[in-house]
Amino acid sequence: MFYSPLRELLLLSLSYDAVYSHIVLIPIVSVYFFIADRRVIFQDVQYNFKGIFVVLAGLLMFAGSYMFKDVLNRSDMLSLTILSALIIWIGGFIFFFGGKAFSMARFPLLFLVFMIPIPSFILDEIIFLLQKFSSETANILFMISGVPYHHTGFTFHLSDLSVEVAEQCSGIRSSLALFIGSIIAGHMFLKSGWMKAALALIVFPISIVRNGARVVMLALLGNYVDPAILSGNIHKKGGIPLFIISFAFLMILLWVMRRSERVSVTPEK
Repeated sequence: MFYSPLRELLLLSLSYDAVYSHIVLIPIVSVYFFIADRRVIFQDVQYNFKGIFVVLAGLLMFAGSYMFKDVLNRSDMLSLTILSALIIWIGGFIFFFGGKAFSMARFPLLFLVFMIPIPSFILDEIIFLLQKFSSETANILFMISGVPYHHTGFTFHLSDLSVEVAEQCSGIRSSLALFIGSIIAGHMFLKSGWMKAALALIVFPISIVRNGARVVMLALLGNYVDPAILSGNIHKKGGIPLFIISFAFLMILLWVMRRSERVSVTPEK
């Protein structure tokens, strides 16, 4: 039933897409956690007929996605179809293995949510917010640098060129990678729920500062060194070193959070 949507999802992930290239890795990570925790997950299994109602909810959603196929665009149609597949899988898991097994397998099951393509109206809003805050961050960094410039909307006008913070410069791909990485790291190394949430949420200010710094760096190099830099490898691949720095900073924060958890649970002598 889901062969065609899953095939389309795989092709979308393997294609050169700036947003969805991570999808093919999500089930691999989920399977890893299933295998790693299999003894805990399946230590107490039993049929639970409540899972049938979850399966029915997924089937209704699947039917509804085809009822509104003329209204939804291709991306949103695929999002709704994959969501219905995920609900059916979860319902089937609850039916065959029970509520306790589901509770133990909650992370690898719910992690599959990242397989769902982000609906277009949500994705557009996320990209716009990343553009907006990255632009504001770049504006602050330009003011600190003392370089003469003029700022209008998402565009910065320097003495010899203008630089726009376009949708492609929003950093949505690297931000998603950092966010998913923070979810995995939090699950593996942190115990407190609010610590895990804090680690995930801090990805967004990190991404915004990184994007703003990249805009300023490229603008200054293009204006004062060589305008060709804006169309060269530094522009195309210059985000990789900044991503590595962002990831390293995230790992330092994880280390600090993990250490603080250890200190907080250390019994008093």
